Amino acid sequence: MTLLYRSQQLNGGHGWGRSRETVDERCMKKFGHPFRKPYEDGDEHRYFLPERQYGEFIVYHRYTHYEGQPHCTAHPCYCYQGGNLCWMCAPLNTTSFYDLEVPIDPERFLELTRMLKDECRMSSVKMYNWLSFWMYDIFPKRYSYGLDVPMFFRCRRLYDKIQTNYAFMSLLFDFVKRKKFIMKYEEFDYDDKASFVNLSHDSVNIRTLLSLVKWSIIIYSQNKYIIECQTSKKHCFSVFTYSSHQDHDRFRNMHKQQFDTCVSQIRDEVAYRPGKTGMVDACDHFQSISSLL
Repeated sequence: MTLLYRSQQLNGGHGWGRSRETVDERCMKKFGHPFRKPYEDGDEHRYFLPERQYGEFIVYHRYTHYEGQPHCTAHPCYCYQGGNLCWMCAPLNTTSFYDLEVPIDPERFLELTRMLKDECRMSSVKMYNWLSFWMYDIFPKRYSYGLDVPMFFRCRRLYDKIQTNYAFMSLLFDFVKRKKFIMKYEEFDYDDKASFVNLSHDSVNIRTLLSLVKWSIIIYSQNKYIIECQTSKKHCFSVFTYSSHQDHDRFRNMHKQQFDTCVSQIRDEVAYRPGKTGMVDACDHFQSISSLL
């Protein structure tokens, strides 16, 4: 039983009068819980005891103090509402994956990668490319108006689910966890128009977000890459184009860039030394770095 739950159980049904204060004081003496305490200067700026809220975001607790009151009470930081995480809680919900800072907590990220590996046959390389597609090509377009913005961004009912990167990533996690990728495209239709239509050997017509999520998992699990989006505002659909060419492999390009940077650093380090002093040390350093690529 968590401390927060224990506090809620003990305080339940006592209202906000003297009886509740008595219960809180007894609880503090018995359990030492921090959810109601005598106010000390600066308590309203303290962050402590992170906890997951409603199965989604992990946030710290914070104190609220009303002027003239001798005590302050704690509550989860309100930033989790809608995924608008504050600068303190955001790191709790961010996971490093190679050079990506994925907007989801490590616990859920581990579950996500396990599902993608076991259920969707995705390797780490494919997962990296799939995540890169969403983080670089889709997430930033929420508030754009160009012709490369997917049509589903115009759907107001999605606003609360995708208004931040953290909220958007939670939607992707929920899609994979609930195995919605095994559903048929027809189940993602909106109004009376098909959500997914094949147009040619390398392009499809997509109208809804969930159809794009399902299709993107299929494409990247086959070692292909989504390379372009063109939206027709008049006809209300988006055409996505894909390719299997390695030039679109972001994982490969990321390591190539790291390799080129390392070579450049070595050249800058030894090029102007008399007799190229330190060349052996530089080569050893280069070898240790390149072994990680």
